Amino acid sequence: MRTVMVSGVNKPGAVPYRQGMTISQAIMTAGGPTPFGSMKKVKLIRAGRPATMHNLSSNAGDPSVDIQVQPDDQVIVPE
Repeated sequence: MRTVMVSGVNKPGAVPYRQGMTISQAIMTAGGPTPFGSMKKVKLIRAGRPATMHNLSSNAGDPSVDIQVQPDDQVIVPE
């Protein structure tokens, strides 16, 4: 099974990857951010590329910010 790793959420760990899944959908699949989690600086780590930061506090669903994840990506919601 292909997965996306999510941390800084209520149920951290691997979530099943779905075609077209966005960063915010991966976070919500993992139980959403913790009470201390900041959706303003969500980090996406993709193999072989520099980490990218995404402000999803008011832009969730905006395809220019809330991009699609790929299998084996790592999403980190900082405190």
